[in-house]
Amino acid sequence: MKGGESLNILHLINYAGKGGTERYIENLIDNTHGRLANCFLAYNQEGLLVQKALDRGLEVYNIQMNSPFDLKAAKRVAKLCQQEKIDIIHTHYLRENYIALLSKLFNPKIKVIYTNHIILKDTAVTKLFNTFFTLLQSKVIAISNKAREILIENKHAASKIKVIHHGVNINDYEYLAKEKQGEDFIIFCGSRFTAEKGHIFLIKSIAELKNTTNLSFKVVLANDGPMLEQCKVMAGQLGLENYIEFIGFTDKIYELYKKIDIYVNPSEEEALGFANLEVLSYGIPLIATDVGGVSDIINSDTKCGLLVQYGDVSDFAKALNKIMTDADLRKSLSLNAKKAVDTIFSMENMVKKTVALYCEALKQ
Repeated sequence: MKGGESLNILHLINYAGKGGTERYIENLIDNTHGRLANCFLAYNQEGLLVQKALDRGLEVYNIQMNSPFDLKAAKRVAKLCQQEKIDIIHTHYLRENYIALLSKLFNPKIKVIYTNHIILKDTAVTKLFNTFFTLLQSKVIAISNKAREILIENKHAASKIKVIHHGVNINDYEYLAKEKQGEDFIIFCGSRFTAEKGHIFLIKSIAELKNTTNLSFKVVLANDGPMLEQCKVMAGQLGLENYIEFIGFTDKIYELYKKIDIYVNPSEEEALGFANLEVLSYGIPLIATDVGGVSDIINSDTKCGLLVQYGDVSDFAKALNKIMTDADLRKSLSLNAKKAVDTIFSMENMVKKTVALYCEALKQ
């Protein structure tokens, strides 16, 4: 806190959509706004997050951001920060982070904190720019240890990077790992249909599972995205019409969590995976690919899920069959899931560490 006063935090995001990054912002707002901080939102492309911010009583601003080096946008950000007496700009992707840092040309006192939500090796040119911009950066949040490694490789200053895992609240839902006789196992994935989310890999693995198990199961795939129609066609080609149900985008995701037996995350790349933590908070057994920062969640200490190798359809099918045939394993994974959230990935931990970083930045 600044002399007993609340912090003024501007969340700056290019596309205010409906993914894991937006849920991260929502959680920070819900657990800080009006108590630990006064939050504001500025965005370029409008999406679901804008309405959610308005519903929470935030002041919301549209700022056109045409490129990472948009000086006009940087000037508007600086003016907004002066108008609302912003202490910290919290950015979430490279474009808006560069713009926030450029706003220091017009408002040198502003502090900029960047949360890196993706694991992506930058080009040589971007690394060169990072070498300069990291001098202006106050702090960087890496959401996993792998994300921290990539940030350092991308020429962000290691001394400014802090690993703060996403946090979620424990849900009071009780997962029942009962024996299933004559019932479908419900396997669920809520990832958006983009190439890196691995739906093609998942569908091929479901075809393998169909051919290697006698158990009855149903796969429910929620959300939308550019790969949706291709995935529907592939499911049909593999004869999975009666096994896979595409339900589109839904705002009832948390109700769906209460109806499933296994959650799967087949991503090709994942900095951490916000949905991974959400389902663990419900005590739902998780199968995820061993990519990026996912091993921060599923490992020999937490024992809250099973890791599979991306692209290995046999490995994925075997992991699904293993959980489906072993009620004791499902119960153990469920108990360990909530324990992992409670001890490592709690909302309280995330908020406390993030606010502490805000305060640390203000002292610089």
